[in-house]
Amino acid sequence: MRDAKDHLGALDLLEAPDVWEEALTRRPSPEGETSETVRRGPQRVLAAVVAIGIFAGAALFAVRAFNAAEDRVHSSPTVSAPGDTHGVWQPVPAPPIPFREGAAGFWVDGRVVIVGGSDEAPSCPRLANCAGGGQPPLLDGAAYEPSTGTWTKIAPSPMPVLPYAGAVVGDVVYIWGSTDGFTEETLLAFDVNDDQWREFPLPPGPHRPTGLMLTTASDLVLAYADSQERGVTPDALFDPSTGEWSPLPLDPLVPSFDRSIVWTGNELVLIAPEVEPPQVASYVRRVATYDIARGTWRRLPNSPSMGDPIWFWSGGRVVNPEIGHVGDNGSVAGTGPPYGGIFDPSTSAWSELPPPPERLAPYGGPSVGGSRYVVTEQGAILDVEAGAWEALPATPTQADEQAVAVWAGDRLIVWGGYRWNRTETAAEMVDAGWLWIPSG
Repeated sequence: MRDAKDHLGALDLLEAPDVWEEALTRRPSPEGETSETVRRGPQRVLAAVVAIGIFAGAALFAVRAFNAAEDRVHSSPTVSAPGDTHGVWQPVPAPPIPFREGAAGFWVDGRVVIVGGSDEAPSCPRLANCAGGGQPPLLDGAAYEPSTGTWTKIAPSPMPVLPYAGAVVGDVVYIWGSTDGFTEETLLAFDVNDDQWREFPLPPGPHRPTGLMLTTASDLVLAYADSQERGVTPDALFDPSTGEWSPLPLDPLVPSFDRSIVWTGNELVLIAPEVEPPQVASYVRRVATYDIARGTWRRLPNSPSMGDPIWFWSGGRVVNPEIGHVGDNGSVAGTGPPYGGIFDPSTSAWSELPPPPERLAPYGGPSVGGSRYVVTEQGAILDVEAGAWEALPATPTQADEQAVAVWAGDRLIVWGGYRWNRTETAAEMVDAGWLWIPSG
């Protein structure tokens, strides 16, 4: 996660305009399409800062068209559907699309939907500030059903997608699309059952393409600024039934940065520090909740944690799974403020994460949360309901960058990505997907 911050310095060196112009010329023909066009940050963590590194990589690479009329269903002739073995990585069948890195992945109506990304590994040494090259981003995608081990091609996106933010409402995925990767942005909606994309307008306000995150909010979609360091503008709710945006009242924490908002099923929980935080010894993340029905905010007790803003709603709690404490120098037994933490909105109580496993091995994907479990990129799964960790060994292919990671119900799916050689001077694509079922 923190490695992705090193990519930020390279953003100004990207040479992408020609790449995006080519992507535009290769977009699917609108003839026969049924989508309605009505005509939209960098979070500095993996639920955002990491994402900027993902976006920067995705904005440089290849689009691969495919014949929409070909058979859409594909299953591997050599690898069967994974079984119910617990605590062991199981191979996922080969997909009908190229393996890739930096793609967007979502759990939607019993399927893992993967779209976008690039099928080209980095061509320069790790952390080097290399100018962009290669092909435009991919537009194709596929959906995987873990219950049957079956892949299905999906309709290609009408434009490249920005993989760092997305939300799922019912059987529809909402994600930002961009025609040039930097300024022209649109809210895209993909219906997994109808296999159709639609385009909607941006929320009002002077937002940059990488400035808004998306999250589910009941049957609505919330777009919120990841930072208010350069000015405060209202967050906004999108109503899929009307296609319209409505601004939220300003929250009681303004201004703030490293903002993260989580939907609990009853209310939105905002966690964010001040724009100019105090010394580490007194560092806190402030908390407020928003009641959609009443349209009101309420202030809650501060969080003692100071890690990256990667919060999830899991096991009836708001959880940041980042292991360790400030000043631990890479161990997990520091005495400073904890990086992660657990918050119970019903009692307004904070607690630290349970003691982590002794051995941690990064598995290759980002930190992601499910209904009961959360996984940290440090290499462990937390059963939030049981309050216990389980060590997660690295995947057999040892992917360590830009893999797609999705909680598919009670199982974790990690797919694609790329890996570096030992000297970190060359990278190669990982052409495999893996499934893990926690032992609990």
